Amino acid sequence: MTESQIQAIRISGEPPEQWKETHISYVLLSHMHAYKIKKPVKFSFLDFSTLAQRKYYCDQELTLNKRLAAEIYLAVVPIRQLGAYLLMESDDGKLVDYAVKMKRMRGDRQMHHLLADGLVTKNQIISIAEKIVQFHKETIICKPLFDSQSMMDDFNDIGSIKKSIRQQLGDRYANLVSDAMQFSDEFIRSNRYHLAQRIERGMIREGHGDLHSRNIFLDGKPIIFDCIEFSKDFRTIDVLDELAFFCMDLEVDHHTELSDLFMKTYIEQFPQSTSQPSDQKIFLYYKLYRANVRAKVNALNLKGAKMATGKESITELKKYLLLMEQYTKQLEGDLKINSRDQ
Repeated sequence: MTESQIQAIRISGEPPEQWKETHISYVLLSHMHAYKIKKPVKFSFLDFSTLAQRKYYCDQELTLNKRLAAEIYLAVVPIRQLGAYLLMESDDGKLVDYAVKMKRMRGDRQMHHLLADGLVTKNQIISIAEKIVQFHKETIICKPLFDSQSMMDDFNDIGSIKKSIRQQLGDRYANLVSDAMQFSDEFIRSNRYHLAQRIERGMIREGHGDLHSRNIFLDGKPIIFDCIEFSKDFRTIDVLDELAFFCMDLEVDHHTELSDLFMKTYIEQFPQSTSQPSDQKIFLYYKLYRANVRAKVNALNLKGAKMATGKESITELKKYLLLMEQYTKQLEGDLKINSRDQ
């Protein structure tokens, strides 16, 4: 599906009210529904290059997201070409693609907008925590082999954009990346046993994989949507890694009180998730890792960005790099305290 084809789509005879684009999909909005169409792209981490692949991952997206958002994920529907137009949900014409059909939600009820306006309540945070607890208790437990080198390499991939960070922000921020990479290697080496034990304790589960405030609607009960469908590996993670993404997302914009309340509620209802003394520092390390990922995404967004978008990405990049520095210092402090206590 190309941009020109998107322009030719008709939904119940009308063009979409609006549409949005990401690097792997288009989302079209009608009055009542949203339709997500996968681009025919292939990367190292996903393959949407054929019609069969796109149909398979549309089905996966529907099935997986019904775990947490059954009320908005409705069906996988065909797109057919008839003359000059592409018809959504039509029985007429040649099949050209598929879309995931969803109930359209109010954009102003997305959690990140509500956070910016100071409208997220403690009760809503508790409700999100309770929903994630139940989800984690019910989802599939996985026991992959622990690979410390792969974990190091994953974190250290941020080194690929260190030159760009130095050019955009200067030596201080580039050195911050180097320091975090060195610390990460040391942390993983010294905590290999504890990280591997979390696998044996059943804490690696097939989760959501992309848990942050942009993927939550707060309209009555919380609706958590848009999980990772294109890679089982990306969503099969430590529950603390999943929680760390959400908490880091809150803390980067100074909602630490909400982050703390979320974790307090989660741990009270699923104490096995943090039953060992080492679990707290592992949780903090995962927050460092998730800040790393968001910093890298914003650095990559700078390539080819327009001026306004580029300025926004630079601001976001600085925020995540400084948060990485904060988490690294906290972990270093914890390690020094533990060393003195031994």
